[in-house]
Amino acid sequence: GIGGVSVTTEASEMYGMPVGVQVRNVYDGTGAREGGMLSGDIVTKIGRKSIKSMEELREELTYYESGEEVEVTVARFESGDYVDEVLTIKLSDADSLPND
Repeated sequence: GIGGVSVTTEASEMYGMPVGVQVRNVYDGTGAREGGMLSGDIVTKIGRKSIKSMEELREELTYYESGEEVEVTVARFESGDYVDEVLTIKLSDADSLPND
């Protein structure tokens, strides 16, 4: 339910951001939106698996079924710093999502 870009180690060091996937879009009517994910969040874990790129995120999601709930750790920028939050996301059917 998101569109995002990888935050590489180089970008992390340059901009002081966590490594992961920065959320650019959260699509309406998806589990990501309903679970509280926001544009600007950085996905750092799916379950217990660390996520370092959009490719890793897509690969990890192949292990889950549509409709399944999964804990997603995001780093959210609040009061000048990134704070980890754990969201429970109900996964959407990939065919119902916009191409990003």
